[in-house]
Amino acid sequence: MKCINSCTLHYTCSGLAEKTWRQWAKAKRETYRCILCRNSANDNNSVKSVDSQQDVHEASNTKCIPLSEDLIEAIEKSVERAVNAVLGTKINNLMDQINGIEESVTFCSNKVDDFVKQLNSFSDRVKLVEKDYDGIKRENNDLKKQLTDVRLELEALNQYGRTIIL
Repeated sequence: MKCINSCTLHYTCSGLAEKTWRQWAKAKRETYRCILCRNSANDNNSVKSVDSQQDVHEASNTKCIPLSEDLIEAIEKSVERAVNAVLGTKINNLMDQINGIEESVTFCSNKVDDFVKQLNSFSDRVKLVEKDYDGIKRENNDLKKQLTDVRLELEALNQYGRTIIL
């Protein structure tokens, strides 16, 4: 691709995708200026000649390097290492938080287990108390019956004693 100032660039060096360049109308492609030409024109607020634009490119030591498969692979690995370093820290922080949550859940689970044990113990005690209550109730009924029998016997004796006195 070519800039209006006759700079020849690869698509990757220009910052434009080849698809985007090809979709542009011919008039737009003919008026395209590369980033270096745009920056130098903005800095000086003047239009420079083609020769001075070439000087800008040469002075900036900007070289258009074709990207080989090995270079792309090296860049990808470098980016992957950087991402892993950043994400590794984040993941470690998340793992620490997860471990804290697990400890909290374990603590709460143990407390619930203790509560269930106490509840079962109380349930067993209530059953014993109910059993004792039933025994005491039977004994109380037996004692009431005996008391009634004793009263009847006493009344009968009182009755018999009155008849003798008369």
